Amino acid sequence: ATGSFALRHKIECREGAQLTVLEHHRDGGAVLDNQFWHVHLKPGARVVHIRLQTLDARHIQFNRTDAVIAGDAEYVRLDIDNGGHYVRHELNLHLQGKNAKALSGGVLWAEGATTLDTRLVCRHQAPDTTCNLLWRGLADGKARANFFGGIHIDAGADGSDATLSNKNLLLSTQAQINTQPALEIYADEVKAAH
Repeated sequence: ATGSFALRHKIECREGAQLTVLEHHRDGGAVLDNQFWHVHLKPGARVVHIRLQTLDARHIQFNRTDAVIAGDAEYVRLDIDNGGHYVRHELNLHLQGKNAKALSGGVLWAEGATTLDTRLVCRHQAPDTTCNLLWRGLADGKARANFFGGIHIDAGADGSDATLSNKNLLLSTQAQINTQPALEIYADEVKAAH
């Protein structure tokens, strides 16, 4: 298959509700696709979102997810990228209510001539919020993996607890992995590590 398409998805999880989303991108041929996901969790909601990408070696994909997490809500996310010619994934987490929590893990497994590019930003906008971000990367052949992980703690988001871990392994002398962790803290009495 050849061509291009753009998709927009919206998930709104009501107060106290629970939802599991399984998102699988596979095959596709020589395609360019652009996808935007907006996920909104109301107070006390819980969403588990699993994304698996095993696209054709000719496929180009731009994928963005914006998750807005209210007080006492929890967003649990797992991303596994293995395939495509060029795949860029941008994940933006907004912890907007007290005791909001985001747990995000992922694997970038680049093989052949693939380029996998992930940009993750978690923004703590309320007190006593928590994020735990655990990402791993593997690159083989002439593949390239890029990872940017940012944590931003706004003024007034006291009591925030933020952890980012990104470890990578090169499996070939021609493979490349670029990683950049970033912390921006504008509040007192926080716990942050990368």
